[in-house]
Amino acid sequence: MEKSTTRFDSRLEKSKTYLCSNVLVDRRREHEFGVVTSDEKQSEKRSDGGVAGLGTKRFFWGYKEGDRNIWWVAWDKVLLGKDQGGLGVAGFQSMNLAFLSKWYWKFQVESNSFWKDVVSELFGQSGGFEGRLRKRKNSPWSEIVQVVKNLDIVPPILNTFDKKIMAGSLVPFWKDKWIGSGLPLKARFPPFRTRTLGDLTSMENLLNGSNFLSYWKDFWYWNQDANGLFSVKKMYNFLHQRLNPPAPTQACCKWSSLVPIKVNVFIWRLFLNALPTRANLLRRGVVLQDSTCVLCNSGLDVVDHCLFTCSKVDGIWRKVWSWMRLSGGRLKSTEEFQFKLFPPSRSKSWVSSFGAICMVTLWCIWNWRNRILHAESPRVLEALDHEDLFPQIQRLSALWAFHRGRSGTLFLGCLDLLSS
Repeated sequence: MEKSTTRFDSRLEKSKTYLCSNVLVDRRREHEFGVVTSDEKQSEKRSDGGVAGLGTKRFFWGYKEGDRNIWWVAWDKVLLGKDQGGLGVAGFQSMNLAFLSKWYWKFQVESNSFWKDVVSELFGQSGGFEGRLRKRKNSPWSEIVQVVKNLDIVPPILNTFDKKIMAGSLVPFWKDKWIGSGLPLKARFPPFRTRTLGDLTSMENLLNGSNFLSYWKDFWYWNQDANGLFSVKKMYNFLHQRLNPPAPTQACCKWSSLVPIKVNVFIWRLFLNALPTRANLLRRGVVLQDSTCVLCNSGLDVVDHCLFTCSKVDGIWRKVWSWMRLSGGRLKSTEEFQFKLFPPSRSKSWVSSFGAICMVTLWCIWNWRNRILHAESPRVLEALDHEDLFPQIQRLSALWAFHRGRSGTLFLGCLDLLSS
């Protein structure tokens, strides 16, 4: 008997370790999982992601302890979807709550799991999700249950999960929410001694309208999905729409699968005028001795001049236009690049390839400008000043496209069509 007890205690400790390792290893990181402990001030309002969101912002902008980096784009804009003009970065609060909601789903569908038996023994057959929760000190499961149950959204998280009754073998007839309006029969009808004939007739009519299939088992489904399938991604979208107010529509960035993500993010920042040009730095209170263009030392160092109309850049765009056998109509501003209309005769693949080449060109010009700005010596500066970027643009366009599967193959094929 002692050996059996010892073995059970050992398995119980392992299950507790399993829960802790998958939920909260370090209580100092609770905010990263969207968990709000009972001893916190409920009146404290947190932005999306709370402490974790702050850490993510600092990581996103390359924050180092002691530095005063500039946050070029509001975090709310970063969290917007790409179709709304954002970067599509997942909101940490919504994502963590989606992962926590998965524990409720796992608790319902993994009926034969040992960890569920342990939780049921400690917190009741419902795991604490129904009725009063048995609070236990330093219990990660208690924190999960409180967050999932108490989140103030419509509909509540628990109401998005339903059980499909087939044979009815796994449903407590009197206590479970399995029929009708979502209330158990116990709450819909009076106790046995006070029931009337009308109550019995109503119950009979309700039961006669239910179809049971004895050869199928009962199963859980997620009612926010047409197929009833639950996933963290779907739950994230469901929570993100309800926890974040609708954002005003913004001009969308041109995202291309033919170039790396770093180039796409650069173009996204270009459209938002969030690049560290001298004009933008001065506008944000950075003290500079000079605000002229780094390349030509004459015009004001703004995005449109630096990347499109500078005399040093104009020659690069001429070569790109000549490579694509285009005449006139070169890009003069960010707005033209964003909303430029192409002749109807051009194919979709041609337009996609043209956009990718323009993105590569802008990326190369910006890096060239930064290398000149931070040149270590006059000799290096002179070499950079006479550097020809066009071969680099051709090389990177082909190299990046080659490593992007089918899209890259189509792009390389389009390079021959650009001159047609």
